[in-house]
Amino acid sequence: QWGIDRDVVLKKGSHLIGYAVLALLAYWASGNAHQAFWIALLYALLDEVHQGVVPGRSSSVIDVMLDAVGAATILLILVPLRRSGRRLTRIFADSF
Repeated sequence: QWGIDRDVVLKKGSHLIGYAVLALLAYWASGNAHQAFWIALLYALLDEVHQGVVPGRSSSVIDVMLDAVGAATILLILVPLRRSGRRLTRIFADSF
C-alpha cells in the first residue's frame, strides 16, 4: 500500500535502531559521546567493507549514513538529558 516496501523499511529501520544501541552502549562504556559516535561509525564502515567482500552481499554508503544517523540521534537525545540529571521516566511523568 502507498508504494512502501515493508522489507526495505524493516532493514533500514534496523540499521537506525541497531547503531543507536551500539552508540548508547559505547557511551555507557566510555563516558564520552564523541568517542561513542566514532566507535559506532567505524564499526559501520568496517561492516560495510566486510559485506562488500562477501559473495552475494553488497556494501552501501546509504547504510553507513543510516547507521551514523541512528548513533547521532540517540546521543543527541540522551546525553543532554544525562548531563541535566533528568531521567526519562521523570520527563514522561511531567508531560502528563
